[in-house]
Amino acid sequence: LFVEPSKASREDIGSGVVQDLPFVIQLGRQIKEAGFKFMLDFHYSDSWADPGKQTTPSSWRNANAYALNDTLYNYTKRCLVALKNQGAEPDFIQIGNEISYGMLWNTGKVNPSSDQNWNVFSQFLQNASKACREVCPKAKIIIHIERSGQPDVSYNYFKRIKDHNVDYDIIGLSYYPFWHNDLSVLANTLNRLKQSFPDKR
Repeated sequence: LFVEPSKASREDIGSGVVQDLPFVIQLGRQIKEAGFKFMLDFHYSDSWADPGKQTTPSSWRNANAYALNDTLYNYTKRCLVALKNQGAEPDFIQIGNEISYGMLWNTGKVNPSSDQNWNVFSQFLQNASKACREVCPKAKIIIHIERSGQPDVSYNYFKRIKDHNVDYDIIGLSYYPFWHNDLSVLANTLNRLKQSFPDKR
C-alpha cells in the first residue's frame, strides 16, 4: 500500500506503483473472499520503499518528528478501518517495507549498527503498531528488513527493536541469493534470530 502513488515519479508509476487504498481494498476483499490469508504491506511512501529509498510521502514532508508520529498513527488507523469495513481485514500487517535503515527519511533514518536516532524511528514503529492493535487485534504485526546475509547486523537490528519496546509478532526477512550470500548464511541468520528472540516467529 502506497500513500499517494499518483504523486510518484513517472518512472515509478511505469513500474507498477498504483496500489492506493481503493486498489488495496478491492484486492484484499478478493483475497479474503477466496478464503486466503491477507498480508498488508505498508510502504509509508508514495512509491517503492527499500533499504536505499525510504522517501517520506510528498504530503507529509514538511512535518517534524512529533507531527509525523501523529500522521503515521492516523493514516495507519484510517486505512485499516477502511479495509475492515469493506471486508478486507488483513491477517498480517507489515509496518514498513525493508526498513533496515529506518523509514520516513531523513527524520526516521537509522543504521542497524548505531544507536543514533533509534528513539525517533522506534516511536514511528510504536505508533504504527498501536494503530494495528486497536483496529485489527487478531492480526500479526511484522517488522521487515533485508539484512538476511548479515547475521550480526540482523541481530543488532532486532536487539535495538527489543530495547525500544516495539510491539510486534513476526520477524520478516527478504532474501535475495545474488546479494545475500548462500543458504548457509541465511540459515545462520535465521538460527541466531530464533535463539535470540524466541518469542517472535
